[in-house]
Amino acid sequence: MGMISLRPNTRRRLVGCAAIAMVCAAAIAAFAMAAPGGTTGPTASDDQVEALAQLTAPLAAGKQLKMAAILKLHDRLELDRLIGEQQDPSSQNYHDWLTAEEFTRRFGPSSSDIEHVANWLRGKGFVIASASAETRMVVFQGVPDTAARAFAVRFAATPDGRTFANVNEPSLPPDIGAVVEEIRGLDNMLSAFPTGRMTTPNAKIDVSTAFGPQDLYTFYDETPLLDNVPTPIDGRNTDCMAVIEDSNFDKASANAFNSQFGLPAFDYSLTPGTNFHYVFADLTDPGIVSGGDELEALLDLEYSHAIAPGATIVNYIGDDSNSNTGPGCPSRLRKKADSV
Repeated sequence: MGMISLRPNTRRRLVGCAAIAMVCAAAIAAFAMAAPGGTTGPTASDDQVEALAQLTAPLAAGKQLKMAAILKLHDRLELDRLIGEQQDPSSQNYHDWLTAEEFTRRFGPSSSDIEHVANWLRGKGFVIASASAETRMVVFQGVPDTAARAFAVRFAATPDGRTFANVNEPSLPPDIGAVVEEIRGLDNMLSAFPTGRMTTPNAKIDVSTAFGPQDLYTFYDETPLLDNVPTPIDGRNTDCMAVIEDSNFDKASANAFNSQFGLPAFDYSLTPGTNFHYVFADLTDPGIVSGGDELEALLDLEYSHAIAPGATIVNYIGDDSNSNTGPGCPSRLRKKADSV
């Protein structure tokens, strides 16, 4: 049987957000990761090339890999047309946003596609953890030998075994490749390389030429919403805004940003009803992760807070050394956040 190769890809960032005019129940920032295995994308950064060169040891045979098959969207041409109309003031679909359920029904994978992929993975010896059309994910688990046979890949790791990756492109049979966009979890070399610079917290910063929250409000014409009388439309009285990261963050830096731009301070007490909560999605704190991840976490938190300063933020912090944490703000995790 022929095989379809999924070409290398560095981490892609997918940001899903509802119109700020409605400030939806949960504005979810999620990222999709697939380095080096995944769909076609940009070439590896210098840091990633250097990291790959350090993979000189075999991957421990008994290591449990937590992986996910991401299924393709349906009818991309129609989706592109709809997105264009939603941004066109002359269109009857201007700002006519879809709910998550409507989006899944119109453009998500079918239940038969989900079942077909899940059954194929079971047949290859994997254990299925979950399968959902809403997330487009079939989450599964297995040891490296099982993954190597299923996807025709070879693994390598650093001598200490902490970092690993597939060193060739994963392959899928045509019927599975026709509906699967990428396979995640064949490596733990996820990283973000945002363009930015770190500054000393509480230092006096010249922001006259920087892109700040006020520029964001102007760009998205949000100022009338924030100034709405008598009740600003700023995310208050909604469910939450979920921010998903693979690094903890420096609270002093976040505090300095909020102070600099006149945003409400984060309340880190974890008391129910306060504006900031966090969940260690893998029950462990990964700490502040170097290589750009901390800066990425700070940028996400700061500008999520800026765009909806009245919303409660739930910060889901995953440990990507042993997990593939998915996005979301379900009630069971929200309750967990309130109880941490």
